[in-house]
Formats: sequence, structure tokens, C-alpha cells
Amino acid sequence: MSNVSNDRRRWLWLAVGAVAALFAVGGRWDIPLAAWLFPVFLLRFARTSHPLGSLVLVWLVSWAGAMFWIWQTAVPMTGMTVLAGLTFGVVLALPYIADRLVAPRLGTAGELLLFPMAVVVSEFLLGTFAPFGTVVGLLANTQFDNLALSQVASVTGS
Repeated sequence: MSNVSNDRRRWLWLAVGAVAALFAVGGRWDIPLAAWLFPVFLLRFARTSHPLGSLVLVWLVSWAGAMFWIWQTAVPMTGMTVLAGLTFGVVLALPYIADRLVAPRLGTAGELLLFPMAVVVSEFLLGTFAPFGTVVGLLANTQFDNLALSQVASVTGS
């Protein structure tokens, strides 16, 4: 019974993380708290599931978030925008891949620090090389209403 309960809970983490991720893409319907919570749920799912399957599903959630942002902003759906969404999905899934495959080999410090560092690197890559610039993919865009956080970010960076 315990295995069945854990299995159900794991899928619940994926579902909650996926829904929260859709509301943390820097679009019209952002919920600032979702940007803080969805990585927790997706990370928990990735850590408690089979590596390959969980990483593919996390990548699909990341791709869905990118496509949801494209749809929200009324960018025409073409082959190029779908390809851009796929690329964004890959970059946004990189922190989960690093956490699942590399962090356990680095010990406790790696498990604590690798994921946040990988998120910063992936957001830097998106902000630097994406054709949309810093408009999509950066979690900082979801926090624009939080004045104190914006002031800290103006000094430290997003």
C-alpha cells in the first residue's frame, strides 16, 4: 500500500508543478507565488521518479510553459515558434537534469547548491541568447509587483 501511495503522490507533485509552471512564465496570467513553488514540485517529482522518464516529463512541462507563453502573447504558431518552444523547454529543463544526474555525485553540497546554480545559468542563457531577450523564461519577470524584491534584484541582478 505504501508504494501505491508514494506513486500517487509523485504524480500529484508532477501535476501541481505543471499547473503552477503555466502560471509562472512571464505572461498575462502570472501568479508570483507559482514561480517559487513549481520548481519545488517538479524537483520532488524528478528526484523520486525514474531518471529518464521523469526528465522527459519535466522537459514536456517546460516546453508546455514556453508554448503557453507564446499562446498568451498571441505570437503566431508557426514551425519556428514551436522550435523556439522546444529549445526553451530544453534550456529550462537543464537544471532538473543536472540535479538528477550530477548532484548525487557531489554529496550534500551538490544536492543543495547545484539546482539553484543551474537555474541561474539556464536563465542567463535564455536572457542572453533567446530572440525574445529577457521577456520569456526568466522567473524574475513574474515578480515585478514585489517592490522590495525588485530593489534587491536591481543591486544583485535577477
